[in-house]
Amino acid sequence: MITKSVWTIGVVVLTLANTTIAGWQRAPNAQPWRLRYIDLDLRIDPAQRTVSGVARLDVTSTTNVSGDLVIELADAMSVDSAAVTSLGARDTAISGVREPGHVRFAIRSAAANTRRRVSVWYHGQPVRRAIGFSEHAGNPRAASYGLPGSAREWWPTLDEPSQKADSADIRITAPSKSVVASNGRFIGRSPSTDGLTTTTHWAVRHPIYPDVVSFALADYAVSRDVAQLNGGRRVPLERYVFVEDSVKGAADLAPLASILRFYDDALGPYPFGDEKYAIAEFARPSFREGQTITHLGASFFTGTGTAEQTIAHEVAHQWFGNSLSVRRWDDMWLNESLSEFMSWEWIRRAHGDAAYQVLLDSAVGVASPKAIVPADAADLNSLFGVATFVKGPVVISMLREAIGEKAFTSALRQYVADHAYGSVETADFQRACEQASGKTLDWFFQQWVYGNQLPRIKLVIDSGSRTHAAVTIQQLQPGPAFRMPIHLRITTADHRSLTRDVWVSKREERIDIPDVTGVIDVAIDHRRQLLQLAP
Repeated sequence: MITKSVWTIGVVVLTLANTTIAGWQRAPNAQPWRLRYIDLDLRIDPAQRTVSGVARLDVTSTTNVSGDLVIELADAMSVDSAAVTSLGARDTAISGVREPGHVRFAIRSAAANTRRRVSVWYHGQPVRRAIGFSEHAGNPRAASYGLPGSAREWWPTLDEPSQKADSADIRITAPSKSVVASNGRFIGRSPSTDGLTTTTHWAVRHPIYPDVVSFALADYAVSRDVAQLNGGRRVPLERYVFVEDSVKGAADLAPLASILRFYDDALGPYPFGDEKYAIAEFARPSFREGQTITHLGASFFTGTGTAEQTIAHEVAHQWFGNSLSVRRWDDMWLNESLSEFMSWEWIRRAHGDAAYQVLLDSAVGVASPKAIVPADAADLNSLFGVATFVKGPVVISMLREAIGEKAFTSALRQYVADHAYGSVETADFQRACEQASGKTLDWFFQQWVYGNQLPRIKLVIDSGSRTHAAVTIQQLQPGPAFRMPIHLRITTADHRSLTRDVWVSKREERIDIPDVTGVIDVAIDHRRQLLQLAP
């Protein structure tokens, strides 16, 4: 039974935005370097709640440069040494200078497409919003979180979503009794000579951006099987659940293969089929996607299936957020709203139209006038707020209605295929919808995605004669009139119930209702439309 509403998700994320990520600052202006390869060789010490080791980053100059290369690293992390070396040349290494919030390297000159290796040896105790540490029955547990700008809190990097490295290797040394899960494909475990720690190696061979580089370690009960997808493809499924929750986890994660198969059919092939999809439990009462691995809070493991929509949302992120990553955080809705919309689609597929309508009605009832694409992406309450998680998926549902089911389905699949493993912005999604529908949709995106108003509608009824009636639809909101469909429910004098779908685009429009013997009442069916009704 589905008891979790879309509004619950909005509340969870909004609360976290208010309490755990205050003080986040955007990265400095883009620099002419692109992240190409990530090699992390780290030691996680849960007892001391520290991270130490070396991060090696291969970067390429995107243009002729002379000046500084800046690698971001939070002040809580101490730098032991840092250097930049040339790959394929014998240039002298350039030492890094530790400055607030970053490590600076004075690059004298570099031609376009010059590849350099940055190596930073460091240690420190990261803030909780980056890595959460806990313990259960004497067993250590730790996991990264992955909020915007949080990668730099625990490893040095170029911390922007547009910085998608071509590949990564992640080696994490941790207590031997812990299981370590991370991105990509498992390579192996190597015990240390003292027998106290073990190094686990994971390899990523698809583009990945810093904030979805992730890990989780705990005393996990691990289960592995495969999801059978279209064309006979087999994707490894891995579940890392706290030992005490293993029975509940088996029940809660049972739909995982079916969800993956549904999205694979609806959106196109699962982007990381040669690696895996995994879910790892962590202590934080939240959820967050990493590439090929989702972290899901212990509070969501109930054994009753109430987290099904949340799980479906996180699986959708493998397409929207990991394969297709936003170029700038301003366009976060392309990750979150599309994933939430797809989770509704899964609920409709698995539990029927009535369950889907509950989600849609709940969201429409929490109408938000805020713009979905915020003016200031440093405001995480906007990025992770009601506009993104509630208004956004409703607007996507409205877009589907505006261009038709067939065109919308084609647009989604083409959008996913055209930008696989790349970076996107809102204009890319709009373009895909326009090409699939053959319609210009600037009016739709301006009023619903970029606009910060909702239509305020008033109906004035002219009950008419024995054979004719009319209703005047007035738009009372500030700013320009909305162009949109209005779904009217009409009760006639002879007790018939009629429906009329009309498009409005003016401040005031008169709608004739012929062939009725007077009108008793006209109401708006606003379940499919974000609007406010004036008395």
